[in-house]
Amino acid sequence: MTRNTITPRNNWQQLVEQLGFGFHSTDVPYWDESAYYSFRADEIDALEKATVTLHEMCLVAVQHVIDKKLYVQFAIPSWFITYIEKSWNEELPSIY
Repeated sequence: MTRNTITPRNNWQQLVEQLGFGFHSTDVPYWDESAYYSFRADEIDALEKATVTLHEMCLVAVQHVIDKKLYVQFAIPSWFITYIEKSWNEELPSIY
């Protein structure tokens, strides 16, 4: 991976806000226009593999929480459990 320093685009804040990205700047920078990263194909493959592994681990963790009824440990209100289990059992699409 290589970090490349660049000059930020003029008025980049306005440009991204027009796309609905209004939280680009807070007390801690979220968006940085002064650099970008470039990756080799093998680095991308490694990231994709790690991402798939992490996603699989998350799914196993969710199943464990559901099987063991560990909702209280995650401060999930009891009225919401039905929705979680329905979504999980019907394999509804996930945002992430």
